[in-house]
Amino acid sequence: MHLWPSAALRDSFKVSYLKKLEWNLHRMNSEKRS
Repeated sequence: MHLWPSAALRDSFKVSYLKKLEWNLHRMNSEKRS
């Protein structure tokens, strides 16, 4: 079964997901430091 209508949509979703994940990691690290 093909869940995604297009590879472009999947790629853009993956990029935004990774950016959010990376941002959360940076925030957690800065909170630990203070």
